[in-house]
Amino acid sequence: MYIGAVESIPTSCPRCEALGAFRPRHRPIDDNRIEVFIACTTCNWETILYVSTREVERLRKLEHRWQAYNRMSLARYGVPSSMARAHLNRLQRQLRELESEITQP
Repeated sequence: MYIGAVESIPTSCPRCEALGAFRPRHRPIDDNRIEVFIACTTCNWETILYVSTREVERLRKLEHRWQAYNRMSLARYGVPSSMARAHLNRLQRQLRELESEITQP
């Protein structure tokens, strides 16, 4: 059963106190890197969270899906899924490698 996208909890903007959902957004900064940032839709306040690449963001999204599957397996059957654990280990290794490439010039 697909539940859909998770809604962000509305919070107040640090500048204008407007209530809004601050979901991470992306914008390109060069040919292969992107900035992940949050911004207020009322006053245009923004802050950069981190610098990443599209591939790293894709792997992070996949990692979150496998973590959710592992939590569901634990809740339903009482034991974590060995398949999910193997996929998570592989994804975490790939993410470490790619993130180390981003930080090195």
